[in-house]
Amino acid sequence: MSRCARALVAGTVLLALTSCGTAPGPRSGEEGAAATNAARWERVESFPLSPRTDPVVAWTGSEVIVVGGNTGYVCPPNADCMTPTDLASDGAAYDPATRSWRSLEPAPVGLWNSWGSDWDSALVGAVLVVRGTKNGTWQGYDVAGDTWSTLTPPAGFEGQLSESGGRLWALADHRILSWDPATDDVRVEASYAPPRPLQDAQLFVTPAGPVLSGSRYHDAAPDEPTLTQVDVPDGTGGWRRFVTGQVGWLSHWDGTRLVGVEPGEVDGGEVNGWDRAYPFAGTLDPVTGDWQPLDVPARDWQSDDWLVSADAGTRIVSYGQFLDTATGTWLRVGRPDSDLDHNLGATWADDRLFVVGGVDEAAGFESPGRPEAWLWTPPTR
Repeated sequence: MSRCARALVAGTVLLALTSCGTAPGPRSGEEGAAATNAARWERVESFPLSPRTDPVVAWTGSEVIVVGGNTGYVCPPNADCMTPTDLASDGAAYDPATRSWRSLEPAPVGLWNSWGSDWDSALVGAVLVVRGTKNGTWQGYDVAGDTWSTLTPPAGFEGQLSESGGRLWALADHRILSWDPATDDVRVEASYAPPRPLQDAQLFVTPAGPVLSGSRYHDAAPDEPTLTQVDVPDGTGGWRRFVTGQVGWLSHWDGTRLVGVEPGEVDGGEVNGWDRAYPFAGTLDPVTGDWQPLDVPARDWQSDDWLVSADAGTRIVSYGQFLDTATGTWLRVGRPDSDLDHNLGATWADDRLFVVGGVDEAAGFESPGRPEAWLWTPPTR
């Protein structure tokens, strides 16, 4: 996401990714088959729940868990709305091997994926942790036991959630904590108190240790860009800072590098313009500090590609594009033969993208559309 959009409140992140009006474009099964280079969309059995938007979606390794979601009025793109009150608590699990759904034990409170991506939920070991709830509590779903319990996270456990080693990591004040929601064990992994801490920091767990990616908004001169920066443990209890050449988020960890995939660039405009244009996208190796620009294909703003967001390892889908960082392959996602186009839930199910729920912008935002579910299969490597 561009620097200018970072001031949006957290609940608008997903909407910001889906806010542009679009004209009809290629769909799977038509010319879209050629446009997506053998990738394909496949309709799977509709989920056995009421229609909804923004459900919590997670892949367990054998099933896709779909729980909660907004069953009422959907906030239109770029609108300022209250948190929805019609949040579902029921759920279902889809098994791609048998192409079948099964019902799950309902959560004790309504919940949803309010931030988009992995900000509000994470699968930690065998526990699905959800903090986007109607009453503000954290809830844990035991996948094996099909049971829910109310969780008590460590004090100050906020911001982006990062799962690693069966534990949930987060920046809490001036400390980086890891927490096992199954046992309630809490560890202080690092102290974070540099003289000029990063703002809007996102946490990633890497071979270099827990690293933070963010910005220093007021450090740059008016005619200089606010570049994305990364803080890495220096091995002595302090932090080493790497400055990138990009102005967009580093939002993904592919196992080797931090990756940002937002298309486009910016030059500061006519007043206090910068020396050149700077890209939103790029990659950084937190071990060596090596930063490289990422050649993102230009966005086709006239397409109606599904703007879902999901990542797993080297496979990233965002802004209507698929990227495999292992091969450098870019591909348009396209869209299936569906009218739904906003507030979709998505997760990678091994090597396929699972998409569920949503609303049809053309029909209005009074209520979600249909209980559709789709699988997108990228080309084989």
